[in-house]
Amino acid sequence: MLRQVLRELRFHPSRFVATVIAIAISVAFMAGSSILVATETNGFQRLQSLPISTADVVVTLGPDADRAAVAKALTGVAGAEAAEPSLSMTTTLRNGRATALTGLIVLPSEPLRWSRIMEGRWPQAAGELALSRDAANGLQARIGDRLETGYADVTFTVVGLTDEPKSLFLQTGYVAPATFAASGDDPAQNAETWIVKASPGTDPAALAQTVSAALGKVSDVEVQPAEQVRAESLKKLTGEFDAFRNLLWAFAAIAAVVGMITIANTFTILLAQRRRQIGLLRAVGASGAQIRRRYLLEALTLGVIGSALGLLAGAGLAAIGSSLTGSLFWGLALPAVDLSVAFGVGVAITVLAAVLPVLRGTRVRPLEALQPEPASDEKRRAGIVRGVICGLLVVGGVAAGVLGLSTGAALQIAIAGSALVAIGVLFGAPLFVPGLLRLVGLLVRGFGVTPRLAAQNAVRNPRRASTTATALMLAVGLIVTLQVGTASARATMLDQIDRQRPVDISVSTWGATKSLPGELVGQLRRVSGVDGAAALPSASADLTGAADDSYQGMTVLGYGPDAAAVAADAPAVIADDQIYVSDNWNELKDGQQVGLKGHTGSLRLKVVKSPIVPLGQAMVSTANLNRLGSVVPDAMLWLSVPNRADAVAAATAVSELTNGEQYEVTGAIIEAVAMESVLNVLLAITTALLGVAVLIALIGVSNTLGLSVLERTRESALMRALGLQARSLRLMLLIEALLLAVVGVAVGVVAGIYFGWLGATALAKQVAADVRLVVDLPLTLGMVVVAILAAALASVLPGRRAAKASPTEALADI
Repeated sequence: MLRQVLRELRFHPSRFVATVIAIAISVAFMAGSSILVATETNGFQRLQSLPISTADVVVTLGPDADRAAVAKALTGVAGAEAAEPSLSMTTTLRNGRATALTGLIVLPSEPLRWSRIMEGRWPQAAGELALSRDAANGLQARIGDRLETGYADVTFTVVGLTDEPKSLFLQTGYVAPATFAASGDDPAQNAETWIVKASPGTDPAALAQTVSAALGKVSDVEVQPAEQVRAESLKKLTGEFDAFRNLLWAFAAIAAVVGMITIANTFTILLAQRRRQIGLLRAVGASGAQIRRRYLLEALTLGVIGSALGLLAGAGLAAIGSSLTGSLFWGLALPAVDLSVAFGVGVAITVLAAVLPVLRGTRVRPLEALQPEPASDEKRRAGIVRGVICGLLVVGGVAAGVLGLSTGAALQIAIAGSALVAIGVLFGAPLFVPGLLRLVGLLVRGFGVTPRLAAQNAVRNPRRASTTATALMLAVGLIVTLQVGTASARATMLDQIDRQRPVDISVSTWGATKSLPGELVGQLRRVSGVDGAAALPSASADLTGAADDSYQGMTVLGYGPDAAAVAADAPAVIADDQIYVSDNWNELKDGQQVGLKGHTGSLRLKVVKSPIVPLGQAMVSTANLNRLGSVVPDAMLWLSVPNRADAVAAATAVSELTNGEQYEVTGAIIEAVAMESVLNVLLAITTALLGVAVLIALIGVSNTLGLSVLERTRESALMRALGLQARSLRLMLLIEALLLAVVGVAVGVVAGIYFGWLGATALAKQVAADVRLVVDLPLTLGMVVVAILAAALASVLPGRRAAKASPTEALADI
């Protein structure tokens, strides 16, 4: 039987291409996610533990360890190719206005080096530096350039560039041991870590025991295999990567479900194409069980082939992704357990998806199977039981989600309610999809005979049409859910940041006790992206009336109309009987009366708590500030950057103009940009991942049209014989594909907006924020357009197949 299956695959490979593609995409998703996460984990472990990345054994020295005894014991230890101290430090390198946070590592000996010199040479003397090429590019530095550091008397000359992998955070540089020795930090005497490289053929675990024995008489030392040290130091990070891997596998499960729907449709097509073959086998004595075993074995074989191809494709995609991040520098990690699971899942979903089509396709009488394929006009109505159950699920899910918003577990209840709604919609699709297809079909019926035929054909097999639309609903609905949820969460969080920290950028001397230089104020006002600025005066005063009775020498800021124009949601004026303090000042309460005594005057004011005031300071009207006396003009400068796209550039420019030792720079803009960047990256990743599910669903659209073409072979031939042009036949299938896509996408979008709103609202309730529903129209409309265009593309092959059929050949068996 296996030989028959292999012969069928060899002689008719085109029949199985769609199935193999659907399987391969699903498995590639799972395998690629696991390989990518494992490779990124390994890369981050190596980068975060770079000095010990090539070591086999690590010796950690405590404060009471005898350094000289350690050096003596490790010199010439059996089985070790190299043993030496490891020392590093972190500093900021500066070349003009370009800066980079860089980890400087004492250059290890050749056996322990992990990178190579690409240009120039390794550092040999104090003050020489070899930089990774990525760090040099960021600093716009070349060999021979002199770089400044955070220490006024320390500079480095670049003498070499290495092939170090790029890093998102900490760059890498190498210095000679003399650099540390020159600063009184001798590596042999001050290093807290020694690294040991095993000789070729020596087991690292055995070497660790040998090193431990050699250090037996030295106290306060710990000997560990380097792999164990790397794993322990990155345990928390690895846990976060595992969570990310689990998130990816959740998306992979979605792709697998959509893949099962597509595979089931594909097997329905395969069995319909071989209806006569089944009838002939039955006629010559084959039992239904034998035929079912054969086709299930065929499904198993396709599952194995598709899963194997998926593993290869996943590895290739992971290699491309990790090469972009730089983690491929450390090698491609292949997690055997995860890949075995992905392979097994691919085979299992193929066999499970094929069971129902095989059972349905082989339950035909021999003579019936030998007849030409009849047109399928089945219009089975979903049972009353299904309608009641699905209706209850939808109503119950919506009620639970909405009512749960007023509880303390809003997010958990929202997730459970959304799951009930999703199940009700997906399983209830046969109830409403045919009706929606008829409704959408009304829009095209008036454009001629061909569109009218397409609208009728779209609902001739309600079950299959519903299945195809369901796959699109699932994929599109999840994408829109993420888009709406992320956009709403982003808008809500930005509103919260604006309310809690209304000032984008604030610059002052430390404590705002001195005036900012006029030249600096002018430069800050002219920074690109800054739309408005307000200079605030200050004075020193004593505040009385708080819980601890008095605050001596507190900085009080003067608030004027120009300040109101810069800060978000700021009051137009501060009344002369009010004093604004931070809303985080717990000792004071709104409406409380406090006293304020300055150099030349005293005031009695009512407290108003507000986020515009920094903690530990106060704010009054400029008139009241003048009454206090000894006013310092331009003590603080507020800058407004309304366009978030300019935020990073503006913040960088402000940092370059100010010196952290002289000026204090605060504000909400960096926090807002960081949060927005994280959400945008998360949305891009998840949208791309769920795009795989959309791709699989669109393969299902093509398969559905293919089966429709097969079932209507004689009908299509008759229409061709009566004068229907080939291009009209192709147009008819195109319209069918578009109708299916429009219904699936429309339901997915509506459900996705609801789920996104519910999730964002529940999350906002958890953090006591006011939610704002936002639909990212460009992104959502772009996804809709892409899905519909892809559905149109999916109709090309079935349309060509139908148009190529000769009317006389197709009608020959009538």
